[in-house]
Amino acid sequence: MGRAAKLYQRLDTLEADFARQLVRHLTACADGRKDLVFCASEFLPAHYPGNMPTDLADDLLGQVEQIRQLREQVGEQFQGSPAWRFRECCRDWADISDAHRGSAQSIAKRLLAEIATGLPGRAAQPQRAPDRDGGK
Repeated sequence: MGRAAKLYQRLDTLEADFARQLVRHLTACADGRKDLVFCASEFLPAHYPGNMPTDLADDLLGQVEQIRQLREQVGEQFQGSPAWRFRECCRDWADISDAHRGSAQSIAKRLLAEIATGLPGRAAQPQRAPDRDGGK
């Protein structure tokens, strides 16, 4: 298996694991059981208490960063992916200047709906380029 194929396989595995976890946590949030799924230390306004529970979102954003890096390595677009959308939702949830951003519950429902309607994951693996040395 070539290096690119291994990277694609790793990306597929990471994105599938991330999607399973994300849907589970978003469903709990949409049901009113995990209101802080978007509470990430990276996006919290300065005046928020330093003891806000950010572990869940921070862990998920760590996976998002791994996915972003792998997508970069294989030449896949990150923007528009479920991982990118989760990151944007964390940013939106923390944006207290936007009075219409919605609650964590409404953001979770919206993201679940996007995922259900086919938010793009990794695009199909590109066709292998012909060998330059004639296949030797």
